[in-house]
Amino acid sequence: MGYAQPPQPQGPVDVPKGKPTNVEFQNPFAEPVEFSLQVDNPSFQLTQRAVKLDSKKTVPIPVSFTGDKAQGGRLLVSAGRVSTPWATRQTQVLLYILEHRCSPTGDG
Repeated sequence: MGYAQPPQPQGPVDVPKGKPTNVEFQNPFAEPVEFSLQVDNPSFQLTQRAVKLDSKKTVPIPVSFTGDKAQGGRLLVSAGRVSTPWATRQTQVLLYILEHRCSPTGDG
């Protein structure tokens, strides 16, 4: 029997105001999977709420910032039901830490 660590948060990913930032995500599973995408702070916006990826393929997830002050948030990428040799279950895959820092000129 083996032991695996749960996925660790990635980032922080700096998301400037007015310019979408791509967060690269790779399907870690050996089969095609549809992933759900969500952010926990409404100042960070996604252009899509789900993405289907073939095994081991990578996709950019565009994230935009619409707020007016420095703040942080989280991008959660989760899978629906995934079959592995051990079980079929709902699987939370990866968490990205997002942040927006004010520029030195004060333009948000």
